[in-house]
Formats: sequence, structure tokens, C-alpha cells
Amino acid sequence: MKPHRWLISVGLVGIGLSVGILSLWPRSSNRAAAPSSAGAETNPTRSAAPLSPRAQDSLARLLVAAGPFRRARRPAPQSYRLDAVAPAALAGPALLRPILRLTGVVLGSRPVAVIEGIPGASGGRVLAVGDTLGGLRLQRILARSATLVGFDTTWTLTISGDGHP
Repeated sequence: MKPHRWLISVGLVGIGLSVGILSLWPRSSNRAAAPSSAGAETNPTRSAAPLSPRAQDSLARLLVAAGPFRRARRPAPQSYRLDAVAPAALAGPALLRPILRLTGVVLGSRPVAVIEGIPGASGGRVLAVGDTLGGLRLQRILARSATLVGFDTTWTLTISGDGHP
């Protein structure tokens, strides 16, 4: 394309867009009125009196009822009410509790416990009192039991005679 044709094309597109935008622009009811017979003129820049709180509330209700941000410009078929939602949905998903198993205890000057099923750890892990792993803290170790705290729960794990809790 030659340079002058390009400028003409851009100008025509700009004029077309301007006309399109102006045709969609809302018409203002605040236009200057024709002079009255008495010769007094109205000031087009003068703003209207501020709305009272009651009028503002009514205007807000009208806007919401019209659904101005919806494609169909109508309110939603169902109103959204938080109190109508099931309580379980408000609580969110239930936390998954790990299945823990105490497989061994070694007593001594510093007792340790072997615990299986800790989140993020595969196999059994050796923990001493006060150790934290996978969000669980070992609180106490006795001869045949251990107490873990975490996930809003306290577990007391025991070793049974056959090696299974």
C-alpha cells in the first residue's frame, strides 16, 4: 500500500469507530435547555442536588434488580443466600487423618519410637520426644505406647502382642 492510502484507511477506520461509539453513548438528560421566554438560561455544568439516603437506597435496589452486569440484563434466577448453603459445604473439605501405627519402642536415656504412616514419609520413622515430622509432634513415649499431637487430634498409639496395633 502507498503511504497516503494507509493514512486514508486509518482515518476512515477512526471516523467509523468514533461514530459507532457516539451512537452507543448514553444520551445525557442534562443538556442545555433552550432559553425561556423570560430570557433566563440554565447552566449545563450545574450538577443536580445530591440524593437523599433514601433515594440512594432506592436507586441501588433498582440497579441490582436490573442486573446491570449480567448479559441478559436480568437478575439471576436464584438469589444467592449464604445461610441456605449446607453447613457441610461451609465447613470445607474434611481433613484426612493419617492411619498411624506404632511398630516399636526403644527405651533408654533417650527413648525413641518407630512410627509408620506419617504424611510425607514412607515406611517407619524413628522419632524422639519433641520431634516433629509431617505436621505431627511426638509428645510422650512409654514402654508400649506413644502419644502424637497434630491436625487438631491427639493419637495414643499402642503396640499389641502380635506386632499390630
